[in-house]
Amino acid sequence: MTRTGAVLVGLLVARCAAAAVWTCDHRVEMFTGQAYLVTARCTATGTYTSGGDPFGNAGMDLCNSAHRHPVAVLPTLAGNVPLVMGFLAAWDPGTGNIVLATASGSPGAGNPLVQVASIPIDGTTMRTLAICQ
Repeated sequence: MTRTGAVLVGLLVARCAAAAVWTCDHRVEMFTGQAYLVTARCTATGTYTSGGDPFGNAGMDLCNSAHRHPVAVLPTLAGNVPLVMGFLAAWDPGTGNIVLATASGSPGAGNPLVQVASIPIDGTTMRTLAICQ
């Protein structure tokens, strides 16, 4: 196979990699009278995509019920210990996706975080606190 052919196959494989999906377990909920507070441990499978990745079932994963929806989600840092990767996780209320950020190529004071490139994040975990209705 020529070098060009190998590069094209590599690009095709990268393009076809499954987008990541977050699923959560170890959910604990508390009813406050107006909303539910739910904590959960969430794990990603697949490859991170630009713009963030969704939850498999946001109601179940984040709110412990398919009949509820998250109003706000506060994720912790996301990490993958075997791969020595750590990310700042943020919930995008417009899309419901988890967006991952990391230090820029020249980290330091005054340099902003940048969104993570498309990389495999299988096994990356985080904890969430969701306010659900």
